Amino acid sequence: MTIIDRFLLGIAAAAVVGGTAFAADDALKPGKWQFATEIHGPKPPQMPPGGKLPPGIQLRPDGSMNVTHSVCVSAKNPVPVGPPPTPQGPGQPNCKLDKMERNGGDVHWAMTCSGQQGTTHAEGEAHYRGDTMEADMRTHTAVPNGQPADVTQHTTGRYLGACSGK
Repeated sequence: MTIIDRFLLGIAAAAVVGGTAFAADDALKPGKWQFATEIHGPKPPQMPPGGKLPPGIQLRPDGSMNVTHSVCVSAKNPVPVGPPPTPQGPGQPNCKLDKMERNGGDVHWAMTCSGQQGTTHAEGEAHYRGDTMEADMRTHTAVPNGQPADVTQHTTGRYLGACSGK
């Protein structure tokens, strides 16, 4: 699992947590939210010549990443989708939510993903307070016949307003 795959796993976890917090306690306002995540872990491999990262993802010289995306959250769509998720299928991770605990706007979770390139365990907590959100997640990937990888993520979110469109 590449560092980008681990990041996308983190965004999926944050989306699940955000949606569950909303459904449980109205601690998350419905509308458009912007999330910014700073990711620290092993330096990812070099991009191939002409390769591009998806929009909203910036790779820093020290190997860390900054990721920004906006999504709409509503009662009809309590589990928002962030950047394009890693596609499921042969060789792609299979993820399971191991734990979900909610107390008002505070959410703690754990999930495990397994795939051809190893098993990843992630734990995190998010705190929603009115128009803001702050979350931290720790990810450990055990790679068969390779070095395990640990990644930390810190995410902040802010409510932008009503969602436009349909």
